[in-house]
Amino acid sequence: MLLIIGDLNAKVGSDNTCREHVMGKHGIGTINDNGERLADFCEENNLLIGGTLFPHKDIHKATWTSPDGITKNQIDLVIINRRWRSSLQDVRAYRGADIASDHTLVTVAVSLKERVDSGKLKDQVTKRAFAMEVKNRFQTLGDQQDMTLDDFNRVSQETGEKILGC
Repeated sequence: MLLIIGDLNAKVGSDNTCREHVMGKHGIGTINDNGERLADFCEENNLLIGGTLFPHKDIHKATWTSPDGITKNQIDLVIINRRWRSSLQDVRAYRGADIASDHTLVTVAVSLKERVDSGKLKDQVTKRAFAMEVKNRFQTLGDQQDMTLDDFNRVSQETGEKILGC
């Protein structure tokens, strides 16, 4: 699962015409230039803009308020692989959270349905092998300063397969 979460300064708006597979219709405002670029990026990489999928009141979608206190935008976004769409349960902004910022707190609810047989870790041989594998993977990741996203995904997949295959 890939999650991209942050202040992307991209307004994607609520008009998802010709972009239904990239975003929902529950954004706020209108799309801007950065939003166009983000939507194109998501389309090219099979990603989905999560904050536009859930029907909340606008006050629970707006993530930034301008200094004039009137203009509100949804620019703090959550992006997920389309393959994991069913795992994304909700994305919502909470205005009341005191985070000392002109942005609001954004929460993401994700439900994972993968089941791992942790009972196998009761076997001491398997437990030691698993611990050694995790230690080696973290050491390898620490040694590689300039990993590309593809390298990271490959290592993550290999590690995930070995963890699930214990």
